[in-house]
Amino acid sequence: MNKVIVCLLFSIVVSLTISHSDVVGYDVLTAEYRGDKIQIKINLEEEKRIQAAVDKGHQPWRLEPIDVAYVALTAAINEKIEYETCSLISETSKDAIVTCKSKKTFTVHLKRIVREKGIWTATVIELGKSNR
Repeated sequence: MNKVIVCLLFSIVVSLTISHSDVVGYDVLTAEYRGDKIQIKINLEEEKRIQAAVDKGHQPWRLEPIDVAYVALTAAINEKIEYETCSLISETSKDAIVTCKSKKTFTVHLKRIVREKGIWTATVIELGKSNR
């Protein structure tokens, strides 16, 4: 199967299976805008609840930094982002950095705040410069 079709199918599945309560940690209302950055406010109890759900097999996309970055970014900005433009820049056991491109390049910083090998949580979105 072609990579573009796989990415498109993933985007459709994510769109269809993620409810507002699934992305509550990425609600624009829980973010603080600081110039060229969005600092996402994290509710540790909510993250623990999500981790427990993932441990039971729900929302497995939260274990993938690119998937979490894409969902956080699309929830936080009013700009169309294509999933296939997102790429993993770096990943350690505790931190990851993902960039996504549209008219601008966005950088999403993620952390595993609940536990090692647990879910990824977007913590900061850097609003990039124009690509044009």
